[in-house]
Amino acid sequence: MSESKALWEAVGELRRTRRELVAQLSDVVREASDQECSFCGAEPPDEVLVVGPEANICARCVELCREILELG
Repeated sequence: MSESKALWEAVGELRRTRRELVAQLSDVVREASDQECSFCGAEPPDEVLVVGPEANICARCVELCREILELG
């Protein structure tokens, strides 16, 4: 198998794995609740929150964290 084909097969597997993870975590993603982002204070319905046992995080803060980690 060529390296290119193997790479694309691996990318496809990652996408399937990501979809499965999102499906498993969908019950902790809230679009409307009395929660707010523990980092910036955003509240639904302005932001979708990932609600955890001790903290919540909105999509904007997740993106900001991702950008910070890419710089490191």
